[in-house]
Amino acid sequence: MRAVLHAVFSLRSPVTVSLDGDTLRVHGHTELLGRTLRTWDERFPLAGMALLRRESRFPMLPVAASVFALALGSVFGARSAIEGARAAYFPLVALGFALLLGGVLFDGLMRAIFPGVSGRTRLTVRGKDGRGAVLTALPVGELDALMDAVDARLRGTASVLSAVTVRDDVPAPARHRAG
Repeated sequence: MRAVLHAVFSLRSPVTVSLDGDTLRVHGHTELLGRTLRTWDERFPLAGMALLRRESRFPMLPVAASVFALALGSVFGARSAIEGARAAYFPLVALGFALLLGGVLFDGLMRAIFPGVSGRTRLTVRGKDGRGAVLTALPVGELDALMDAVDARLRGTASVLSAVTVRDDVPAPARHRAG
């Protein structure tokens, strides 16, 4: 239903997420046919944050599809080529090599089309008071910078640390839970 509204009625919900001091601010509005239906401005103090989680969904789907196609092409192509050679039947040998080549070409095509795919990102914010928001389709680089800034604030440092110094062995959802 939402996809139809996006396509037909130009339904959009642009959102800005920023860190203002020790408060995470989520500001946005909903547009339908270019007109603003509603605006919102939610503020989540970092001290009252129950959950702040960054998720990346389906980042390896193109790679998995290409490896699967490569495996299928290799297995069925090799089997057909060997059976064709054993029976001295050239069309079956050609089909086997075509299947092998098709698997390799599909693998190369998927890697060329999706070279650095990172999946769909999602930010889940929930305060201890029960308020929350789930934001999707955020730019990965900006979202990582925001998470690093929040992490630096929670650790009590004045400046934002680099990704190398902020990252540790604790999983991200547990690391960004307050309290």
